[in-house]
Amino acid sequence: MYFFFKTMFQYPKRLAYIQLLFACIAIVFSYGCKPASGKDDHPEYFSAVFKSYDSLPNEMRPAGIAMLDSALKNFAVAGDGDKLEIYSRKTFFYLEVSKDYEKAFAVADSMLLIAQPRIAEQRFAVFYANALFKKGDTYSAAKNYSKAIEYFLLGKQVVVTRIKDKCALAGYSGRIANIIFRQGRYLTAARYYLEGYNEEATCQKDRYLKFVYMQGNLNNVGTCYYNAGVYDSASYYFKRALDFINKTAGDFPDKKVFTITAKAVVYGSFARVADKQGRFAEAEQLYLKSINDVMKEDVDYGRATQLDLAAMYIRQDSLNKAEKLLKEINPNFTHSLVGSGILRWSRLMANLYDKKQEPVISHRYLQKYLFVKDSIDEREKVLPGLDVGRELENREQKAMNELLKKENELKSLYLLVSIIASIMAVVIVLLIWFNLRRSASHVKQLEDLNVQVQQKNENLQQLNDEILQKNEDLQKAFVSLEQSHKENTRITRIVAHDLKNPISGIYNLVYAMLRKEQPESLKEVLELIQDACANSMRLIKDLLSEKKKLAVAKQENVDMLRLLEYCIELLQPKASEKNQQLLLHAEPVSLLVNRQKMWRVASNILTNAIKFSPADSVIEVTLEKKEASILVSVKDNGIGIPAELQDKIFSLSPDALRSGTAGEESYGLGLAISRKIVEEHHGRLWFESQDGKGTVFYVELPLNGQW
Repeated sequence: MYFFFKTMFQYPKRLAYIQLLFACIAIVFSYGCKPASGKDDHPEYFSAVFKSYDSLPNEMRPAGIAMLDSALKNFAVAGDGDKLEIYSRKTFFYLEVSKDYEKAFAVADSMLLIAQPRIAEQRFAVFYANALFKKGDTYSAAKNYSKAIEYFLLGKQVVVTRIKDKCALAGYSGRIANIIFRQGRYLTAARYYLEGYNEEATCQKDRYLKFVYMQGNLNNVGTCYYNAGVYDSASYYFKRALDFINKTAGDFPDKKVFTITAKAVVYGSFARVADKQGRFAEAEQLYLKSINDVMKEDVDYGRATQLDLAAMYIRQDSLNKAEKLLKEINPNFTHSLVGSGILRWSRLMANLYDKKQEPVISHRYLQKYLFVKDSIDEREKVLPGLDVGRELENREQKAMNELLKKENELKSLYLLVSIIASIMAVVIVLLIWFNLRRSASHVKQLEDLNVQVQQKNENLQQLNDEILQKNEDLQKAFVSLEQSHKENTRITRIVAHDLKNPISGIYNLVYAMLRKEQPESLKEVLELIQDACANSMRLIKDLLSEKKKLAVAKQENVDMLRLLEYCIELLQPKASEKNQQLLLHAEPVSLLVNRQKMWRVASNILTNAIKFSPADSVIEVTLEKKEASILVSVKDNGIGIPAELQDKIFSLSPDALRSGTAGEESYGLGLAISRKIVEEHHGRLWFESQDGKGTVFYVELPLNGQW
């Protein structure tokens, strides 16, 4: 797995040394100027230093680190921003270049100490989150994956709660993908790498870094599918990576070395696929092309590819070619291949001499292989037992529980305040009533009215008897209604419980089918079925939860265009039964809503349009973005809504129930539930209709959650 290329900025060494010399001279002269103190940043002093360091190739970075330390030491009034910029570069150097994890920890801790007191400021919150991510990277490189996840989640929490720019989370998916890949859960890792590709496409401002990371993520996705044995998908993503490099590399004419290296990596990936599929001649040519292109720039990757080629030669009994190639490889690998490279080389040498019927030599290399393997297995044994997905879920659930606990405490306080306010209101009413009783005014008028009161007393008594009788009738009706409600709840729970097992069975069956290689068309259908089952299971879980409280539904940033596309894909078979067309006119827009509930709204309205439209008709779904809201409309040319029913369709009245154009049964629940969901999101749901000429339903939602 080749995640990063060691040299992203390539310059001739002589030019780099000249730049370093001028940077040091600039430090001396700038120090004599005695700049004013009290600022976070001093670009007039540090900009040239940072520019010189960033342009250095990796082999000259140690001298660059000394230059940064000297610049900081000789500038007595360096601000917090200056220090954090330097520490950020040093952390990357110790982590990615020198592999000195102890120093990487120390520098990341220094960043945390500086940034933490000022975390309320956006810029320092970003530094604080990056320091947490770097500590997680360092733990991951040191193979302490539990601590790595802990710091990744802490960094994510800072971004979510403190930083307005959510692009600060770019790279988070790739970090999680690296750990999952090392576990051997390749299909899950592929999904995270694809999310990382999308994050870089959306958030990365540096055009060259966007080019580097996007092609790298595409190649990583292909490698995941290759390791999972899904070679067609692997080839697809390798081709996407190569096409992306060819299309974009022209924008960076000064980065030709990197472009050649990146292509060589992809050629090596194609070679491994061809090797697995038995196309050995093609695989050999691709292996050799990859090795020739990459060997000058990245010896480790070139050697790893040579090992793959040698393994193919041995399998094909081309023993002379294999022996020549393996003897050319120096077994003293560096960096990422220091263990695995020696392991594979030793194993291949043992296999080679075994096929050459030289058991003594083969046994010697086999012993070396077993010794290195035992060492690596001991170091890696903690990784397979760590379920990254469950670890993330458990820790995020813990954070959610803490949040709910605080919300419950706040609601309890509100309830107590409401009770006290109610008691005070009752006391005030009683005081006013007592004062009125004590008033001596209008006594004479009361005496005159007394006779009339007595005359009406009998009428009032009779009325009181009638009221008592009605009250008794209402009490009986209330008891009956309460019993009916309990019975309905019980029946609903029984039905939900009975539906749970078959839907769960369907979900598990589809999941098992998806784990196997399927045609692309069937795979898309299976994924739709799986998503539908998952939504149904969440609804059933809500119905079965007796103690579920009415709380604000969890909201997330939802791509409304994709949500409508998914809804239409799911309902298209139903429309096809009546030869109906579902057309979508939409522009991309994201909205902070509850995904599941908003899907219910779209599904309910679109289902009604299908139900009440004739065969061979067209149903149009439109999504448009306004200044402060989005508007979704569903237009059909169906039977319309009569005027006498238009005031009843959002209620649960049985009078509003009608059969569909093909005799479909109605239950009268969908629109009532949809209006409640839309109002929970501070939106509006209404319609325009003419009897016999069709109906248009509108859903308008605020862009920022409030009007």
